[in-house]
Amino acid sequence: MTPDDRRLALALMVLMTNADAIKRGALPIWTIYDRPLDYPDGYIARLHELAEGKTLATDRKHTGELEELRLIFWQAGLLKITRNDKPRAICFACGAEQPYGRIRCDQCGRPLVFPASFVCPHCGAESHNLNDIVERYCGRCHVFVDDEADKDEPQIVESWG
Repeated sequence: MTPDDRRLALALMVLMTNADAIKRGALPIWTIYDRPLDYPDGYIARLHELAEGKTLATDRKHTGELEELRLIFWQAGLLKITRNDKPRAICFACGAEQPYGRIRCDQCGRPLVFPASFVCPHCGAESHNLNDIVERYCGRCHVFVDDEADKDEPQIVESWG
């Protein structure tokens, strides 16, 4: 089997796996990690399913070089999901966006709207605590997510869906 044939076969498996998840009412998201503890030699892509407001890590995974994994997902018709590392809060009254960490709007002084929860990009734990949301703190990992890049831990490279 040539490398191109292997990639196409994996892309078909990704496509069929995603179709199964969608049939069950779940949204499939593939996340690529760089050197996690269970695969310290390189990149691994893991499937997570979002359903009924919860995220479930599955046992589906693919390993390989970063560009190879990207090509597999692209051939399966998936799109790279970009994320905003510094989410912004929105003012109830005037709709102005404000940087995280503020409780009141700089323009009108009224309370800001925050996301309903914070999900740790490392372990997937979800917190509804306002302080955790504002500070981007994970109680399971015991880290502030912005400080996580300084640690020698596996990093999420990107997600595809």
